Amino acid sequence: MLAENRNPHRQMAASLDTPPRLVRSIREKVEASLQVFGIDDWAWRKGHHYGATLIDIGRHRSIDILPDRETATVIDRLRRHVGLRVITRDRAQGHIDIATAGAPQTYRVPDRWHILKNFSEVLERFFERHLGWTLSSHGEQKGRVS
Repeated sequence: MLAENRNPHRQMAASLDTPPRLVRSIREKVEASLQVFGIDDWAWRKGHHYGATLIDIGRHRSIDILPDRETATVIDRLRRHVGLRVITRDRAQGHIDIATAGAPQTYRVPDRWHILKNFSEVLERFFERHLGWTLSSHGEQKGRVS
């Protein structure tokens, strides 16, 4: 069945399957070009059910939301991307194992948030040990530790 094209600048007939087919082809091209990929958890319902989200780090866009964060589900999705070079992930051992099994050819690095978190924890320990300072949760100096 052909849909009548109402665009005055393009006088071409298109089937009703054309828009979904174009969207699929664009998605396939984007996914084929993925090189830096992020994986993170998200909550369907906090404390009850979690899923995983896969992110194109270069474009800062989520490319897939998985219904769960089971190892097999995420590994299956990662294996579809043969061109991956880097995977960013959090500090959870599960994510490390998934990245290693699902895309062994990649470099696996902590994501930016976790790098900053690790760095801030090191700084806090340094200030406590060497300067005797204890920092509040807002980074304010509370004073010397006795």
